[in-house]
Amino acid sequence: MCDEYGLSRPTVRRAVAELVAAELVFTVPQRGTYVAEPTRGDDRQDDAPDA
Repeated sequence: MCDEYGLSRPTVRRAVAELVAAELVFTVPQRGTYVAEPTRGDDRQDDAPDA
């Protein structure tokens, strides 16, 4: 992500840490970072305006 988006490593690490704290992603040591399944009541599509 650093190279692709031109960000510094500390910036990327801080952003990932915030996503982990918000339980939007989780990390697996030596495997990577993955998007978490939505939790009950965290279904973002319910907030979408009706079209």
